[in-house]
Amino acid sequence: MFRYEKLKFIQQNSFLEIIKNYDDCIKLFELIKKNDFEGIVIRDLNSLYTWNFRSHRNYKIKNFKEAEMFFDGYEVNNKGITLTNKEGYRVQCAGGQSLKVQQIIQKEAKVKVKIQYLQQLDSGRYRFISFRGVV
Repeated sequence: MFRYEKLKFIQQNSFLEIIKNYDDCIKLFELIKKNDFEGIVIRDLNSLYTWNFRSHRNYKIKNFKEAEMFFDGYEVNNKGITLTNKEGYRVQCAGGQSLKVQQIIQKEAKVKVKIQYLQQLDSGRYRFISFRGVV
């Protein structure tokens, strides 16, 4: 099966939209953001197609969004701290910011941070969150 046929087969049971060629990637990404799609994959047309592993000649551009969230606990680990809250969210905070966040939680019992996420589910839960900074 050729690459396009394999992708068409996958598309039948997913939310994939396959576009063979698109010259204006900036306009395409604006469309992705407007429709709240997850992102796009840009493929180097001169690269060989491989089904079994990721190529460094393909680029995934994700449509990340930001939100603010409170955290009231943390766990120390070898990379910094993992922030926790009553809703069950966990997010890694590393480097110099982790000490600042620890101090805020110890003093004020909670900290408001900016998170980045990829998708918000119908239930309201965020998927693929990451720490962006203290608000």
